[in-house]
Amino acid sequence: MVSTVGHRIYAKQSLYFTLPLPFSNVTKRIRLLQQLERISDGGVRPFVQGSSGAKLRELNLTNCIRVTDASVTEIAQRCHELTYLHLRYCENVTDAGIEALGNMSSLISIDISGTSISDMGLRALGCHGKIKELSISECKNISDTGIQEFCEGTKYLEYCHVSYCPQLSDEAVRAMAFHCRRLTSVNIAGCPKMTDTCIQYLAAACHYLHFLDVSGCIHLTDKALKYLWKGCKQLQILKMLYCRNIAKEAVLKYTVKLEKQEHNDADPPSWLGYDRDGNILTFS
Repeated sequence: MVSTVGHRIYAKQSLYFTLPLPFSNVTKRIRLLQQLERISDGGVRPFVQGSSGAKLRELNLTNCIRVTDASVTEIAQRCHELTYLHLRYCENVTDAGIEALGNMSSLISIDISGTSISDMGLRALGCHGKIKELSISECKNISDTGIQEFCEGTKYLEYCHVSYCPQLSDEAVRAMAFHCRRLTSVNIAGCPKMTDTCIQYLAAACHYLHFLDVSGCIHLTDKALKYLWKGCKQLQILKMLYCRNIAKEAVLKYTVKLEKQEHNDADPPSWLGYDRDGNILTFS
């Protein structure tokens, strides 16, 4: 069934509020985004409370900015078979809602990027220890401590994207590497505090790593590539945009066996939010 409010598609006991199909018309894209922004707790409630709620396996509420903790709490209480949950850019979802999800033993993949959650919510989310995929990009209230506490209880993590969290440092990656050795995909793009040390941690412990994005990690040097070359033999894709301290010669030497690599030594663009030395930019 396709409605005029977003797209509600029933397939394999899944409910999607977002439509992944491409539009050629920009106007249609804008209208779809506007429709998603109008979805509120009142729109989610009938699906969660209905007979299909208990059988729901996937739920995507990306860009539904009017959805709040009330919906997330109800999802946690009623959707006992839910495995995939996307709350990306649901800006009214806070720690209170995420803490309720900590009791869901079925959940293995969650995207809470662009929300206001803090270490408290992340700690609760790691309680049952079965999360395999975590996306917390653009979550400014999460610190190294939150990452550490989450990873200590989540040994099955395979996919961890913490891009555009400028507050995170090498210690966050250290926790990922040594507690979650099954990692295959890591994204720390837009994290200016990262140094070669974080790559050394990954290379020492994460031997199954296939994908790594370090774009905008301005302090990385040629040493980082050498560490990866020695320790991450299964690495296939490496992105190194805006890494001005990594020389083109080192890229050619250490990435020749990769399926794909992207690199430039340009200064970080202003939209990353920091300058070439990692100083946070302020916009008036």
